[in-house]
Amino acid sequence: MNVVLELYRQDPASGGEGEFKSYELALEPTDRILDGLIRISRDMDGSLSFRKSCAHGVCGSDAMRINGKERLACKTLVQDVAENEGDVVRIEPLRHMTVQRDLMVDQQVFFEKFRSVKPFLIPQDEVQEKERIQSPEERALFDEATKCINCSACYSACPVLDDNPDFIGPAAIVAAARYVLRYMSIRVNSYLVSTAYRYRQKLW
Repeated sequence: MNVVLELYRQDPASGGEGEFKSYELALEPTDRILDGLIRISRDMDGSLSFRKSCAHGVCGSDAMRINGKERLACKTLVQDVAENEGDVVRIEPLRHMTVQRDLMVDQQVFFEKFRSVKPFLIPQDEVQEKERIQSPEERALFDEATKCINCSACYSACPVLDDNPDFIGPAAIVAAARYVLRYMSIRVNSYLVSTAYRYRQKLW
């Protein structure tokens, strides 16, 4: 089917304003949006800039806004966002981060906030013998948090950041909560309490 990918284009280095440019191409319904971007870059417009790496939903490099929703381009099929011949799919860079070029954003602020919660184990005492025993029930408490791939899609989608750009964002809070729920990091727990007080926002 023929679809039109309407891509946000901007090169801040040249001082130009951002604009949308349309590319019409034939794609299968089961092709990924990433496949379309690669086709455009290779065959139609080599100046297009976007990030990709593993292309299998593991690295998080190709997070972007597709039809107004934060998605991974490698996990979004054409049929997920286009139903009819000639449908337009609008693709934009993530929000709340500076555009480096086209669909690429500078994630420095995201990772600085992520690292600020010290998302790693800070044991309260030394291990006496071997490993610390963890039950399946304890593991289940923070299982979802271990699946985060730091794609920063949640940071882009977070409405709190619209009004409060200093808010640390969902990914940082979930990362900190992971170790709070593990009952092993009182320093991270204290950080979450102070964060809740500072921003007066609900954490969930």
